Amino acid sequence: MLRADGSVDELGVHGTLLGLVERPDLQDCSGELHPGDTIVLYTDGLTEAGAPEQVWGPDELAAVLRGAAGRSVHGVVEHAVGAARGVQPQPRDDIAVVALQALAPE
Repeated sequence: MLRADGSVDELGVHGTLLGLVERPDLQDCSGELHPGDTIVLYTDGLTEAGAPEQVWGPDELAAVLRGAAGRSVHGVVEHAVGAARGVQPQPRDDIAVVALQALAPE
């Protein structure tokens, strides 16, 4: 989660790769969103775009997301995908990124 203040929090727990087994190990988790916070969901194609030479770990991904602080959801997605494609213009895997941003109440 990219917080409105530019900090990044990892949410959830690691589980089974979806589509690999008939009954994946799934667990619920929750977090609190504040206005301007953005949840970023992504496939491994984002973090592995530069593989095998460079694979983003949590710290590298957090640094990329911090660089998108203050942007719209579209801007966050463009920034993350642009950073991955900057590592490898023709990634070996698909890259999917979905961002959801909490808005301030009217």
